[in-house]
Amino acid sequence: MNKRKLFLLAVALLCILSFTACGKDRGAVLLETDADNAESVSVISSNETEEEHGICFVHISGAVKNPGVYELPEGGRLYELVEAAGGFTEDAAQDYCNLAQTVSDGCQYRIPTIEEVSGGSGSEVFLADSHYTAEGLLDINLAGREELMLLPGIGETRADAILAYRDSVGRLESTEELMNVSGIKQGLYEQICPYIVVR
Repeated sequence: MNKRKLFLLAVALLCILSFTACGKDRGAVLLETDADNAESVSVISSNETEEEHGICFVHISGAVKNPGVYELPEGGRLYELVEAAGGFTEDAAQDYCNLAQTVSDGCQYRIPTIEEVSGGSGSEVFLADSHYTAEGLLDINLAGREELMLLPGIGETRADAILAYRDSVGRLESTEELMNVSGIKQGLYEQICPYIVVR
């Protein structure tokens, strides 16, 4: 009888040990599977974030300490671009810059100096190009959409209207021709006149 009890006890112990070992293995497999899934989720989230937000490359010049091309998150603001470039120089016309404005991929921004804006140019920030005169006046025959939108009272719709008019008639001979553009009347023209030129 004692031998039989010992035999049954040994069998029971073997079963318990086998079950425990299987349970450990099973747990390990589940843990590895969960880790794989977690890694997959993490990668997907990271990719989604990159796709949703993206990056843009923007050139800044003028009155900043380190002019150059910088990488910003898509939807970045001008103040972030200025910070990336080391901040304003002492002669920067900071009050004329709308630091909250969104910068656009592939564009170049030139921060004006106090001397430049004292000549009468009130553009909040210059998109640097030959589209501006030395006095900071924007040539409306060469200006792009983003540049036109820096003029007072000119939003997306009016900027597009100016471009459409320019495409239809060719080169403007005078700034007054802007009053032929839909949505630009005498009052608005007088607001933007001090900041534009035709060459």
